[in-house]
Amino acid sequence: MSNNHINDNQDKNTVIVLKGNYQQFNRLQSLYQSGELEKHLDIPILGLQGFSPRNDINSDSIASKKNPTPKTSFPLNHQGLKKVLNLRQWFYNNFDSDWQLFQVVAPTAYRSTSDEIFNEAVTRAKQVKLDNVVTIVLVITLSPPNEDDEVDIIIKICPCESYKYLPSGLKITVLDELDDVFEELQANEEDPWLGLRFTASEGQFSINLTLEEVTVKEKFEI
Repeated sequence: MSNNHINDNQDKNTVIVLKGNYQQFNRLQSLYQSGELEKHLDIPILGLQGFSPRNDINSDSIASKKNPTPKTSFPLNHQGLKKVLNLRQWFYNNFDSDWQLFQVVAPTAYRSTSDEIFNEAVTRAKQVKLDNVVTIVLVITLSPPNEDDEVDIIIKICPCESYKYLPSGLKITVLDELDDVFEELQANEEDPWLGLRFTASEGQFSINLTLEEVTVKEKFEI
């Protein structure tokens, strides 16, 4: 990692900004947690924080949960900055408070689908309330970026602990920045979960969760 710049904040603590990749940040974090980083630098360290400057999505491919299809790539259109969740922040352990460990949010669903999660992946889950009665769990799993800076993404929806199956007719739709649909699945009467998988390098996309007349939209960037 290369030194970018050093700032002194108002509390007279020194902030050191470094440039690097996900693997280098993980190495620094391991040294920090073990106490070795302070020993090497011979200064007290209050904490580490990672961030990614990325704002856009480039190309994607998708497969469904029961009958995976060959991946097909296509572009997503680019727009200006939006208030969206930057998923690459997850690689630096920066999580919005709504997104918790999958096994904590929905332990039963986690046990039944954890074999789908690939090694070294980052997974978080969030409860999504569709109306006054129905709440489901949205799960996103990310693989570390490959040599082409592409991230493999798995999106799943599953019921909360009170239910065994998803509500019949529930739809999950993935859209590009112009709200054009490029994949959609609908739950049948006894679907325990639904899932989509695609690969992206840069850009923004949305997930719509629809049950009858209610739609909840979640926006993301990678």
